Amino acid sequence: MPESLLVPNLQSAGIWLKQRGGVLWQNYPAAYRKLWDRLVAAVAAHPGAAGSGIISDGEPDWVTSAINSVAGRLTELLFEELEWTSSSPTTQLGWLERAERLLNLPDDQPTFVMPVLTMRLAYLYYRAPDWTEEHVLSKLEGEPEDSVTRAARAGFLGYGNINYQLFARLRPLLLSLLAQDCAPPHGYRRIVGILLSAWRQYDDAGQRLLASEDLRAALMTASDTDQVMALNQLQRWHEDATAGPPARAPLADKLAFLEEVWPRQSF
Repeated sequence: MPESLLVPNLQSAGIWLKQRGGVLWQNYPAAYRKLWDRLVAAVAAHPGAAGSGIISDGEPDWVTSAINSVAGRLTELLFEELEWTSSSPTTQLGWLERAERLLNLPDDQPTFVMPVLTMRLAYLYYRAPDWTEEHVLSKLEGEPEDSVTRAARAGFLGYGNINYQLFARLRPLLLSLLAQDCAPPHGYRRIVGILLSAWRQYDDAGQRLLASEDLRAALMTASDTDQVMALNQLQRWHEDATAGPPARAPLADKLAFLEEVWPRQSF
């Protein structure tokens, strides 16, 4: 397809490949890869033709914009390839290099790529920790005003999972986002939930993943709504033993939360 025909139809081409990529991969893997590469090259050469088309008042809806952009769909396809091949980012030849290629696209294109990556941050950090540290976590911990950082945080705090290793790595960031009032919209409730979940869990030495005083300090800066949400969440975990992370002693946790964590003096 000539460039003059492809560029005006970049969005349609990205949608088609996202919808039909699995079938194309199964039957003509070389053709799939050639088309994926061609679309990346077209976005790099003509970034203005590859936006998401999503218009937001005020703060952009980073995640919605990402999944409706060409670059975002190409990033999602990278993860689908891992499912098609039962491989991982470090075992599929060239996967990490291709992800870097997307992150290095010009203009605002990285803001479409980053949320797709941070929605899968726990997986990436488990499978490729060094690469994730350099290319993803460095952006997540960037300047709050930076658009790529804001996009990264929106993806992680909106849809990302977290495990023990990732929490240990991101604990300072999560606490600082609450303290400095610089989390993305709707991100505070997610952070409070992550911190509360960590407080209920213990490391191998029998220590809470998050100390009571740290959770208390975090809740002191949270809104009344988020404070009540934390209390309600703890109650739901107490009532439903199958919900959330397992607790050693649910009743003891509830009492400890009220005695050691709950910021009574804030009322």
